[in-house]
Amino acid sequence: MTTNFIVAITMKKMVKNEDFNLLIIDIDHLKKINDSYGHEVGDDVIRHVAQRISNSIRNAKDVAVRWGGEEFIITFADMTSSQLHIKAKQICHSIASAPILNLSITVSIGGISAD
Repeated sequence: MTTNFIVAITMKKMVKNEDFNLLIIDIDHLKKINDSYGHEVGDDVIRHVAQRISNSIRNAKDVAVRWGGEEFIITFADMTSSQLHIKAKQICHSIASAPILNLSITVSIGGISAD
């Protein structure tokens, strides 16, 4: 259902040629964390990362959803490609800047802007 929701939003905005920006975020090495510390710790890492992502977006304009096991998608309105690039760096920094459960966690982010 989440995937269908994102696809529907994406297609609607692209067809209407609206301002559209998207980031895809992947938690680095989550499988290794699950294998080393257990899935409960991995799930806690996902929750902490989700909270840091949530703290990094504009709640009224942006939509963030968990897409898969360790992936998140965020759509942004009213943002230039430069602003999207800066936002991606801010999110990376917010996650990597302080340990999560005494673990060093990083993310990889890809994005597209149709401004």
